[in-house]
Amino acid sequence: MELLPFSIKSKSKAQTFHRVLSNIENHLGISTYSKEGLVGYAERLYSATGGRIALLIKILNAVFDYVDVSDQNRLKLAHFEQAYRKRIRNCPPKENPFNDKWDGKYRDPLLNRFAAANDTGLMKAASRILGAKGVAR
Repeated sequence: MELLPFSIKSKSKAQTFHRVLSNIENHLGISTYSKEGLVGYAERLYSATGGRIALLIKILNAVFDYVDVSDQNRLKLAHFEQAYRKRIRNCPPKENPFNDKWDGKYRDPLLNRFAAANDTGLMKAASRILGAKGVAR
């Protein structure tokens, strides 16, 4: 069985994603400074994870590394911003869905990571095969 990423392309699919976020929040006993809770961060969470539950859990696990006990497990957007940068993708603020300067554009976090790794791998392979003089700069 394969667990497919959640989608938000239709109202019913977005509601399913919202229910998942609400259930996670209720199960973990957390709250946010957003009055809507995790659902208030749904667009940002979707952009950060591409609807992949594994990435959602990875971010939530990392968020707790930044929560101050005195905050009584109340999660701030800054906690998510740090978690995304440290555990998913270190990127400019405009590309971090939890940064105040986020441009609102969706970028698949895995696609970008693998594309960068593949580009680097291809360049290294080309350098080895062609030699330093044969690679266009």
